[in-house]
Amino acid sequence: MGGAWAYEALSFGGFWAWDPVENASLVPWITLLGAGHLMLVNRNRATSLFSTFLLVLVTFHLVLYSTFLTRSGVLGDTSVHSFTGDGMMPGLTVFLLFFVWLAVALLHGDRSQRWFYTLVSIALLGIGVGLEQQVPAILGFIALSAIWSVLAYRRYFPAPEQEESLWSREFWLFIGALVLLLSAAQITFTTSVPVFNLLIAPFQSPLAVLAQKVDSTWLLNLSQAKLAPPGEAIAHYNKWQVPFAFIIAMLSAFVQYLRYKDTDMRQFRRRIVWSFGIALGVTLLAVIVLKYQLQELNLILLLFATAFSASANITYVWIGVKGNFSHAGPSVAHTGFALVLLGALISTSRQNEMSRNTQNMDLRFLSEGLDNSTDILLYRGDTMRMGDYFVHYREKRTEGVNLYYAMDYYVQAARGFQAGDTVRVGEMLFRAKDAHQPGPIFLNDQPAHWTPIEDFPRRALWKARYWSPVRPGEKAFELEPFIQMNPRFGNVAEPSTKHWPQRDLYTHVRYADLAADDSSDIAGAHYMPERLYEKAIGDTIITPTCLILLDSLRTVRDSVTRRVLGPEYTVYSLRMRVRDLYDRERWFEANPVIIYRDGQPVIGKGFDVPQLRVKFELATVQGSQVGVNVFEREYLVLQAIVFPGINILWTGCILMFLGTLMAVRKRFLQRSSGA
Repeated sequence: MGGAWAYEALSFGGFWAWDPVENASLVPWITLLGAGHLMLVNRNRATSLFSTFLLVLVTFHLVLYSTFLTRSGVLGDTSVHSFTGDGMMPGLTVFLLFFVWLAVALLHGDRSQRWFYTLVSIALLGIGVGLEQQVPAILGFIALSAIWSVLAYRRYFPAPEQEESLWSREFWLFIGALVLLLSAAQITFTTSVPVFNLLIAPFQSPLAVLAQKVDSTWLLNLSQAKLAPPGEAIAHYNKWQVPFAFIIAMLSAFVQYLRYKDTDMRQFRRRIVWSFGIALGVTLLAVIVLKYQLQELNLILLLFATAFSASANITYVWIGVKGNFSHAGPSVAHTGFALVLLGALISTSRQNEMSRNTQNMDLRFLSEGLDNSTDILLYRGDTMRMGDYFVHYREKRTEGVNLYYAMDYYVQAARGFQAGDTVRVGEMLFRAKDAHQPGPIFLNDQPAHWTPIEDFPRRALWKARYWSPVRPGEKAFELEPFIQMNPRFGNVAEPSTKHWPQRDLYTHVRYADLAADDSSDIAGAHYMPERLYEKAIGDTIITPTCLILLDSLRTVRDSVTRRVLGPEYTVYSLRMRVRDLYDRERWFEANPVIIYRDGQPVIGKGFDVPQLRVKFELATVQGSQVGVNVFEREYLVLQAIVFPGINILWTGCILMFLGTLMAVRKRFLQRSSGA
């Protein structure tokens, strides 16, 4: 549900971004999943009781810890969805420690042990607060609780007299729960980096001294309490979680074919072989269709594991429970889980960012987080080719607190050329020899249909249209990504998605003008809010699209001007030389004008350079210092991602829910009948 919410309502760039708040919701679910399977073991065999208790208690504590992470403000610098805290950290810490104490105390059946643990805990925390050493006291309390938990395990939860068989169901269910716990631990560890910085802070001095003595760079970095989360969070988490997912998918495939205590391996192999063969065939087909390479072996193995899990669980409905769907809840849920993993694997490993910036603007001028290879810049009113479509930024409109950006998408239609047509390819011009329909590659068409133009003025290159085998055809659909305006808590970009059975086109705004109306409308064109540059004559201004040289400032005081305006008026004309930032040969001249009356600006006349989509106004003049307003044509930066096979994931979510519901219903009926 969280993934679906993020996919439909947040500009995360997909259904999962490993954001700390997402992780804080995921981890308790993982440990509870392990606890539920250990409950099945304990119901059928008198074993794994302490492990079951431990995972249930860990789940509850992780829910509290998730609240601590998101509400204390400790994630303020690492998550865009973290609250500021407002002084809640001490209260949340006490709340969490209280339930740690309660859980450890209740693991002990001996009251004297409970009281001794309680008194030592109170003394330890009290001394820490009194000496203003809260962090060492908390760490000591956690260590004490861990020791007391081990003592409870050794005293009150004796080991079973007979070890589980290697090929028993209970053994592999325990292994699965352990793998889930390790998966949860890795996610929690990486998410908790800001917490570690708080815990390390009181020990900075001794750690620094120790680092110098042993000459350890790692200890020196640790002593600075500036541990940083991984720069590429998604790649980092995927690197760790893909192996865990592989193991869990494999276990969910074959464990249900095992029996408690021991298994007839000959019968086991006979029942599982068909599912194994189907999974191999599906994997081979998927590798060919999706073009997986050998260096993606980890993904291929996960693909096989998910296919094996899905086929084995579907087959088990007929082999294991003889088609009795009232007993098929676990198989349906496991099939759904396999499809969730399969859909996540295909959609993320083969997602295609079809937005590519081809405009003469480096998006990093606007924000460090923008990327020219995954984001596209669209000027309002323009139509750009994007992937399999042409996209047209039509308009923006306001509805309540939402600011919508309307995009029209057109199919690609074949373009025809006539004899004499001129096109640009790179830095060269070509003239068509005859009328023809172009192929997909210009170099293949060039010898037969195009003649290179050897000598041409530079301006002809600027005005020529680029060669393209396609043009905008019929309108296919429209999307309206929007920004929810919230001046108190911050604006939130929300995506707009086009759904097909086999894929989704997911779009969201990365950068845009947030003016709610067309107040920036100048002479029929829409412009971004102005940028004011205060410079001296001879200085240079660099904008995202152009380089501007302030050449000279001229004061107009001729007799005609004085007679028309009066002696109290002064007219200033600024001569500017403007160069395309990405084409050193492309120069323009601009001459904005401003009129002063008795030392105060009255009115001015801007200068438009339509070739660069930019307009200039002379805002102020103070001696040789001038203020220049630069207006750029209104644009936005959009990210568009194609997610293939995303509906496999959503189908898996539905099956997980239905399978769980079926299993709960069966259990409820068993209890009602006394079984």
